[in-house]
Amino acid sequence: MTLAQKTALIVALFAIANVAIAYSIHRNVVAPELSELEQREVEKNLSRALDAIQREAFVLDVLAHDTASWDATYEYTKSRDPEFYKENLSPHAMRTTVVNWLVVVASNGEVISGPIRDIQTGKTIEIEGELVQFMFRNPHAWVHVMAPDENGEMQRWGVEWGGAGQLANQGVTNQTLRVGDVVSITGNPGRDPSDYRIRMQYLRRNSDGFDWGRKPGETFN
Repeated sequence: MTLAQKTALIVALFAIANVAIAYSIHRNVVAPELSELEQREVEKNLSRALDAIQREAFVLDVLAHDTASWDATYEYTKSRDPEFYKENLSPHAMRTTVVNWLVVVASNGEVISGPIRDIQTGKTIEIEGELVQFMFRNPHAWVHVMAPDENGEMQRWGVEWGGAGQLANQGVTNQTLRVGDVVSITGNPGRDPSDYRIRMQYLRRNSDGFDWGRKPGETFN
């Protein structure tokens, strides 16, 4: 074997060895790391997608609930169904709502029901827990908090706040609250306790004492 042939053989063997080493490193070190990285990214993306779906589902639930209520009320202006009045507009039915004054008027101006005043407007509850979502939007912002109910079981509470425009005039922005903040909230409970909804009256962040609802003008429509 000539020197050139020996040199070529050594170079070839060296190249083969390098390829084998590179393949081994890729298979045993790089590939598993890439696989774990890809899996983590997939999990993050799935988590983001689930959060987005939950946000939209909550908004759709609120819109569907509100739309259904107004649609049923409109039908009541035509049917004058006494059962609807009993279940929705009577003083007894209004006790757990946060409505201060309600008058139902037909399209011709006839007053069908009212005025009705919620005799328990002053009823409030207080929750304390970790903020999991802050939706800064119009017509109303929403604060979502994981906090225990009256039985000590953790629930996701939806707290209705003022609209983004109104809150901005009071110094509140989309950066005021962050996920993970521990907050105490006082407000009016919703009509159905199982909805875990509150209309904001007062909010305090425990970490730095930031609060809303005690200064003049810190209210919303």
